[in-house]
Order: sequence, then C-alpha cells, then structure tokens
Amino acid sequence: GLVLGVTAIIAPLPFSQTVLRAELPWLIGATVLALVLLFDVELDFWDGFILLTGLAIILYLLIHTHSNSQDDAITGSITEELDDLPDMTNAVATTWLLVGLAILVASAQLLVWSRVGC
Repeated sequence: GLVLGVTAIIAPLPFSQTVLRAELPWLIGATVLALVLLFDVELDFWDGFILLTGLAIILYLLIHTHSNSQDDAITGSITEELDDLPDMTNAVATTWLLVGLAILVASAQLLVWSRVGC
C-alpha cells in the first residue's frame, strides 16, 4: 500500500471509469470496515474472519458482475487502459524495474534496521 501510495503522489495512476465505478465503493467499504475493526487497536481471530469473509463476498460479486457483462465492455476497458500506458523500450522498462526493485530492497532493509534498533 505504501509503494502504491507514494507512486500515486508522484504521478497520477490512470484508471478507467468502469473500474472506478465498480470497484471504488468496495475499496472504500473494506477500508472503513478495517478501521472500525481496528478501534480496539488489535486484530483478533474474529476480526480476521470478518475481513476474509468480506473479501470472499467482494470477490464473488466482482466475478459474478464481470462474468455477466459483455465481452466488448471488458475489451474496451482493457484497450483504454493499455492506451494510457507510456511507450518505452524494453531496456528502459527493465532499467525502471531494476531501480524499483533496488529501492524496494533497500527500503525493506532500512525498515528492519530501524525496527531492530528501537
């Protein structure tokens, strides 16, 4: 979540309107549910059970909704998202992948070092 949040701060993430309308309410609902369950500053067995049950329900509804929708809508959505991607060569994409992995490994190690040092 942190990596995605920092990425969204640096550059806006493009999403199609169908994805926003279909999945954003579920995302907000899951976030609110997790915050409510964290009011006691602890996640126990039943909190995890509630969150996993909610995940199963959301996945079922999303799969059921998408399986009933037309294939043209899905193809149009995928095409729309692919058009928003920037054009880059394989070398540039590989470089960005390696830079991102190096930053991820370094930040994970920094997180572990800072936690051990407390």
